[in-house]
Parts: sequence; structure tokens; C-alpha cells
Amino acid sequence: MKDAMAERLLRAGLGALAGLSVWAAIETWGAAMSLADLFLTMLAVVFFGALLLLFRRGQARQSVLHAAVIAVPVAGLMASASLRYNETFGVIEAASPLVVAFFLAALPIPFLISMQRADGDWRHYPTLFTVSWALALKSLAALLFVGIVWAVMMLSAALLLLVGIGFLERLLHEHVVIWLLNGVAFGLGLAVLGELADIVVPRPVLRLLRLFLPVMVVVEALFLLGLPFRGLGELFGGRSTAGVLMAIAIGAIGLISIAVAEADSEAVQGRFQRLAARVLAMLLPLIAALAAWAIWLRVRDYGWTPDRIAAALGAALVAGYAICYAVAVLRGDGWMARLRRANVAMALALILLGVLWLSPVFDAGAISVRSQIARYQAGAARLDQLPVRKILMDWGRTGPQALDRLRAEAPDADRARLADAISAAEADRYGLTKTLQQGGNNARLGDLAARAIILPEGAALPDWLGEGQPGGKLAGWLSDCGRAPAPGLPGCAFVIADFVSAIPGEEVMVFLNKDVAARSGQQVEQFIEIWNPDNDGHPITLYPMPGGRALSPRTVFSALASGNYRIGPANLRALFIDGVEFGVTP
Repeated sequence: MKDAMAERLLRAGLGALAGLSVWAAIETWGAAMSLADLFLTMLAVVFFGALLLLFRRGQARQSVLHAAVIAVPVAGLMASASLRYNETFGVIEAASPLVVAFFLAALPIPFLISMQRADGDWRHYPTLFTVSWALALKSLAALLFVGIVWAVMMLSAALLLLVGIGFLERLLHEHVVIWLLNGVAFGLGLAVLGELADIVVPRPVLRLLRLFLPVMVVVEALFLLGLPFRGLGELFGGRSTAGVLMAIAIGAIGLISIAVAEADSEAVQGRFQRLAARVLAMLLPLIAALAAWAIWLRVRDYGWTPDRIAAALGAALVAGYAICYAVAVLRGDGWMARLRRANVAMALALILLGVLWLSPVFDAGAISVRSQIARYQAGAARLDQLPVRKILMDWGRTGPQALDRLRAEAPDADRARLADAISAAEADRYGLTKTLQQGGNNARLGDLAARAIILPEGAALPDWLGEGQPGGKLAGWLSDCGRAPAPGLPGCAFVIADFVSAIPGEEVMVFLNKDVAARSGQQVEQFIEIWNPDNDGHPITLYPMPGGRALSPRTVFSALASGNYRIGPANLRALFIDGVEFGVTP
């Protein structure tokens, strides 16, 4: 009992030290993250995360050394990867380097624990298998415990507030307390879970997961049998096809690994389940090939992006597993042992691939920039399909340089728009979309002006009406305009006047003839478009409160076309308290 309590206190103390270290590293960040800030933060997170999982009483020095062996290279690689980006924080915003760093930090831990065996065999598969699953389950359970601790603390703070005691709520909003509590709870959770034999060797959980083995075989077989009737064209029509296929393939890899376990004596014993594992291994290359083909179709049609490069590398890893598994099964007896060796080899390959992704040798952003600009120069993509903002802001230092060259070489018709798009992207992420869409919106606004009723007579639609509007919105207005409520009468009208006295300038009241065949055939939709410079370059739309007598589209548009209308104050009054108006929108 004393040993267990000492272990809990020790792990909780390590967790507290971890939380304080991460908090201290984050507190050093200035307005812009420096290279040193990134390195120290990653070093603290990875070092203490690995130490909490590696730590054993009596082997503290070795545990610290092993944690440092993981943390220093990972932090260094992240710092190196950040040099690709315009700002250091770009490596965090990109997300994919963080995912890679997580795998680089997690995958070596089972190998280092296996190295602590008396024989020093770092590839001892039974140890690697049981340690990997035990650490994964303990980490998830410890994170769940952290969530429970926070729920209890928040409820306790709420309870104390009921009697006017607010110190706990204020305490829980302090950054140092947040990180300290997270670390203590995670460390304590790991200590308690480490006392349970079923978590150290999680066979009950793994045996439950084996039940999905025949289910996965049936699902994959039905999918492949139905594929000829569905056709590849329809299969690859959706954007999520590759993701679904990759997820299924990864799930199959996990189930096959669970089926063969750490040794033949612990593997599935029933003839049916062994057959299911072998069949699933044989089906895996087909699923992997379809996933790779789906990714290639996206690349062929839209070019490379960092996400597609990551997906392609993931597909290559899945294909590596699939080929190894299929060959292991086809070679007959001893297929389980061969499959276990393949798992070790593929884990090492994943580590090497992660190092490559973060190293200066491989720059997914630069590859993506070259691909997208080459598509534009070859005429495979229009200017409005060129991801200018991502090239400029998200894909690294090569992006701005490539755009400068492109601007110098672009056709005269595109040069000015490209320059405007780059300026808008530098200013804000939304201005770019507005700039690229504006050419199309101006044309639609001109079509509306030629077809619509515009009042008062002689007035023109303001330019701001098309600014910041989605192209589909103006296209919908044009569609409504062509829905004549009576022969020769357009189905859209724009009345320009000062409808909202609280906002300077004139607004535009829009009338549209909407198709609502499911109800009454057609009806009038009416709203007001307002230009407000404080709304980030986007018009504001005000819709009326429902109520009043509904007029037919023919009546409304005939009256507007003949000028049979008046503009005046609404029949409403409001209540005011200390200068604040309480009322309803007309």
C-alpha cells in the first residue's frame, strides 16, 4: 500500500512539474513566437509526456535519458520545419507537423521500454505489442480522468458561487492552475491505472476488438462485390472516398494485428477467426489500391496540396502494410510470425517518414506551390481557382516568391487581378475571396440592372451591392428576376432610399419573385441590403418580421413598375430606456 501511494505521489509530482514546465514555456511567447519559444515548448511537452509514460521507480536516470533522447530530436525537427514558414507559429497553424511530431514522440517509446529488457532486445515483439496497447489505453483513460477532474472542479466552483464564495472559480481561470491541474491529474491517473494488471496487459479489451474481425471481412467483401455494379466513376465522385477507404484499411490493419497478438499462443485460435484474419489480409491490398487511386484522381484534377501529399504518404504506408500482410499469408505456414516482423518494420518506416516530413529534405508546401502554379500556367486552372492566400500565407516561404514571379509572367488580363488578390490576401483572408469574386459579381450586377425594376426612376444599383456577396447569391437573384409574375414584368425590383435612418446613406430594398411550388406557386421575398463600412466590406441584410397581409407577386411588381407606392415611416412605436431602443423590426 505504501509503495502504491508513493508511486501515486511521484507520478502526480512529475505531472505537476510537467504542467508547470509547459506553462512556463508558453509564458515566454511574445507577440510573435520565436524559434527558441517553439523549441522550448516542444521540448517541455515531449520530454515530460514521454517521461510520464517511461518512468519507473529505481530507473529514474534511464527514464530521463530516454525521454531526452525522444524530446530533443523532435523539438529540433519542429524548429527546423518552422523555418519553411513565413512566421514561426506557421508550423503550429499548419497542424500536420504537430501530428507528425506526435507520432515521432510516441512510436519510439515501446522500443525504448523493450530495450530495458535483460537481453536488451529492442525488437522483442511480445513486449512491443503489449506495451504499445497498454500505453495507448492508459493514456486514453488518464485523459478521461483529467476530464472528470475538471468536471468535478467546475461543479465545485459553481456550488461555492451559490453561497458567494468565488475564489475557486477565479483560481480555475488562471493559466498556471490550468496546466498544473492537467499535469497532476494525468500523472495520478497513469499511476492508478498502472496498478491494474488488466491495463498493463490489456487482453480483455483486445479480445473484444477481435469480435469485429469477421464483420470487417463481410463488409469489405460486400463492398468489393458491389463495386462492379456501382462503377468506379460513381465511387470516386465524392471528396470523402479516399478518407473512408483509408480509415477502413487502417482499421483492418489494426484488427489483423490484434488477431495475431504478440505470440501464436495468444493469437486467435478458432479456425473461423484465423480464416477471417487471412482473408482480411488478402483483401487489404485491394482497399489500399482503391484509396491510392482516389487520392491520385484528386491530385490529377486539382494538383498537389500539403493535405494531399500527407494523404498520399499515408496511402503509401497503408500499401506497405497491405503488401507485407498479403505476402506473409501467401507464403503459408508461419504467416503470423512474418506479419509481426512486418509490423516492426513498418513502425520503423513510419518513424523515418516522420523525420523526412519535418526535415529540410522534404517540403510539402514548396511542392504544393509548384504544382498549383504549374496548373495555372498550363491553363488547367483559372485565376479564381488558384489558392492565392494559401500560397502566400500558409505554404511557406517559397509561396510569396513564386507569386512574385507569377505576377511578372501572368497575362495582361490577369496581372491586375492577381496583384489585387495578393494585396487582399495580405490584408485579410476574406478580402481575397471578395477580390477574386468581384469580377463575376460586377457582371451579374450589370445583368440585374438591365433586367430589374430599379426605383426611383433614373437611379442605379450601387456598386457596393455586389461587393462581398457570394456569387451564388447574385445568381439566385438573376434566376428570380427571370420568373415573371406577369408577361413583360420582371421578377425582381430594387428600391433605393434611406430606409434606416440610424445608418448614414441610402439602402436598397430588394423584392424577389420566389418559386415556392410546394405551397402557393410563387410569393414575394423582401429584405433590405445595407452598406456598413464597419462590417468588413460585406453588406448587411435585414429581413422583415413575419405578419401582415400577403400580396401576390403580380400585385407587388405591377405596383412597383407603375410607381404606385410610397415611402414613409413604419406604423410602429418603440420603448426607450436610457437611450436604448426596445422594439420590433418592421
